[in-house]
Amino acid sequence: MVFRTLVVFSYTHLVFKYREVVHIMSSLSINKKLIAISFIFVCLPVVILGSYWYSASTSTIEDSAIASNERIVTQTSEYLNLYVSNLETSTYPFLSNPHIQTLINRSSLTPYEYLLLSESIEKGLFAQMLYGRDDLVGLSVLGKNGMQVSDYSRSKEMLDMRSIRQRNQLLLSDMDEMDDFHMTGIRYIGSEPVLTVTRKIPSSKSYLFEGLLVVDLNLEQIAGICSNVSKDDLHLWIADTQNGRILYHPDKSRINDLLPFSLKEKFTADPSGLIHEYESSSENILLYEESALTQWAVALEQPKDAVVSDLLNLRTTTIYLFVVIMLVTLLVMGGFSLQISRALSLLQRFMKRVQSGDFTIPITGLTGRRDEIGGLFRSYSHMVGELKRLIDEVQTAKLKERELSLKQKESALQAMQSQINPHFLYNTLEVINAHAIIDNQMVISKMTTSLADLFRYNLKNAHQIVTLREEIGHLRAYLDIQSARYRKLNIDIRIEEHVLDQIPLVRLTLQPLVENAFIHGYQHHRLPPSYIGLTGEAGIDGNYILRIIDHGKGMDNERKIQLNQFFNKMNEWNEASYSKIQSSGIGLSSVHERLLLSFGEHYGLSIHSSDASGTVIEVRLPMRQKARP
Repeated sequence: MVFRTLVVFSYTHLVFKYREVVHIMSSLSINKKLIAISFIFVCLPVVILGSYWYSASTSTIEDSAIASNERIVTQTSEYLNLYVSNLETSTYPFLSNPHIQTLINRSSLTPYEYLLLSESIEKGLFAQMLYGRDDLVGLSVLGKNGMQVSDYSRSKEMLDMRSIRQRNQLLLSDMDEMDDFHMTGIRYIGSEPVLTVTRKIPSSKSYLFEGLLVVDLNLEQIAGICSNVSKDDLHLWIADTQNGRILYHPDKSRINDLLPFSLKEKFTADPSGLIHEYESSSENILLYEESALTQWAVALEQPKDAVVSDLLNLRTTTIYLFVVIMLVTLLVMGGFSLQISRALSLLQRFMKRVQSGDFTIPITGLTGRRDEIGGLFRSYSHMVGELKRLIDEVQTAKLKERELSLKQKESALQAMQSQINPHFLYNTLEVINAHAIIDNQMVISKMTTSLADLFRYNLKNAHQIVTLREEIGHLRAYLDIQSARYRKLNIDIRIEEHVLDQIPLVRLTLQPLVENAFIHGYQHHRLPPSYIGLTGEAGIDGNYILRIIDHGKGMDNERKIQLNQFFNKMNEWNEASYSKIQSSGIGLSSVHERLLLSFGEHYGLSIHSSDASGTVIEVRLPMRQKARP
């Protein structure tokens, strides 16, 4: 009897609590109801199961990844060490070779002696090393005396040897900061990524490092070492921890990419380890080991699903439980959402009436509800009324807008009529010229005529393609004015007559370059302008080279190198560096950019020389046809 009483009391208490909960839920807003239901039936169970899943799976993931992949990473690192050691051994003959010593020790050689020495090096050491290794793209030996011998016959494409020699000179300038055997990282020979390795060559006379061996290797050997491991779900790649870039990756587009900042910090802090999800968008784990010999980090990257095969059963059980919880949640929320969907369907029908142009406010009992649905319908009624009012205002505003537009056009016409016609300026200059001729003032006449020609030429499209003849005509008009200003100015234009109509170039190319010579070669150093020269010659590659020469004071070597690097790889400069070049006061960047956009990346400016005796700027241009002799 007592037990039955306790059961009835407990049941009554539960019913009372249930009714109390239902009453509280019915007074809540829709947003709060959804939050409460989601927390009770979704969030809380997911948090509990997620905590269990995390604690159970973390140790399994780490153990599985270390056990299956650590040996692969270690073996690959050993293979790479052996590869680099063999490469270092194969370069020993270069250190004591008599031909190499002659190249770096002699201060000067006749052209014939230099030719014989180059052939001896290429057919001796270079041939032995090139054809003994399949991974070599090219070799270069150079000395501090300026001599250089290179062999890139193994390359599969035509190369610009001038850029390779310039790169070698930059490496030579950094030789003091390199190790005896140094790997500089990934560079590009043509379109092919290569690993560049340098070795210092000591002089047998001074016992100082006077030369440098530069070896460019393709990535096929490294790819072969890594290809035995890399699969669809397993990626082995190599990073250079010194410069923070990817040295090799199965995805060729990622070669030479910067390492993520978080990953670079890990590599620097610990020479080996295991990393979980080193990028926010990644679901991979990363096992890595750094080689003390090469300072390369060998990284083995693998999706979690491929590693945690032992956790599949646990995952399946968790999914089943999650599905059951979600079904219960959907059933509970389904009835609640049905009320919302009915109200929204009714509101949708009302909105279609508004779309068709019916702005009558409907009468419905839903506007009396105290939750968000009621507020939505009340807002809808208010919106329809406001729309009707605004449409009337817009129609009135359009009429006023048309009147204002007519007035603006009339004002613009009056402003145009008040502008000075350029022809008025030309006519005025012609009158001045006529008076100068009458008074026998030929200098004033010549300057007036030149100034009129300058105005006519400058008012045309600056991106228009013209001939060299037209551009030189414009330049002569400019120099005529400067000659009247500087009496001792010597102008020397030596261009063959038959090429003047065969060389296309962008309008306003030569005059800014010559003006740059006046400003930065003479005026900036407070020197009177004494000489401006313009010469040209056909290049061996079918192009035409123009040279602008002045005898002012040139720029320093560091500035010259910086500008030439900018001209060679303008597209690779960041926005801050590009703005710094443009704002430096030397107006060469805009001319180079217009030539690049008009004729392609093989054309543009370069600074041939610049020192205390003057500056020579080269302009590379195309030729429409081969110049006649």
